[in-house]
Amino acid sequence: MTGTGWVLVVASVTVAANAGVFVAFSTFVMRALGDLPAADAVRAMQSVNRRAPTPAFMALLVGSTVLAVVGAVAALVSGGRVVPAVAGAVLAVVAFAVTGVVNVPLNDRLEAADPADGDRAWSAYAGPWTRANHARAALGLLAALLLAVAAVPA
Repeated sequence: MTGTGWVLVVASVTVAANAGVFVAFSTFVMRALGDLPAADAVRAMQSVNRRAPTPAFMALLVGSTVLAVVGAVAALVSGGRVVPAVAGAVLAVVAFAVTGVVNVPLNDRLEAADPADGDRAWSAYAGPWTRANHARAALGLLAALLLAVAAVPA
């Protein structure tokens, strides 16, 4: 396998790992939080959001996106499978953008909320956050698939 192929494989795996985190939240974490009284759900998600930006998670979140772009550029330069590489990179960047444009601002608003006002805070948060998270998960999984396809020699 070429250097470009390896970059695309690593990009695919890391983008898929990142998407897996989002899938977990979409498929059971948010539902479990929603089963709690709203004030407890707010407190729990505030705690999750404080713990999430670890060096390891941030390296995965940012690094997977950077690797996807590097893989697409490498495919363009080497004449590899450009269409799936670029499409995968674009989808990875869009998933990352959704995080910054939708999920993080919602997290910041929830952090500022008083759990005593949990009903209002949780209802304003959970639906929009989860819908954006579904999008991040789907975009990431499709990006990972396209990057993997791009890694396979034509």
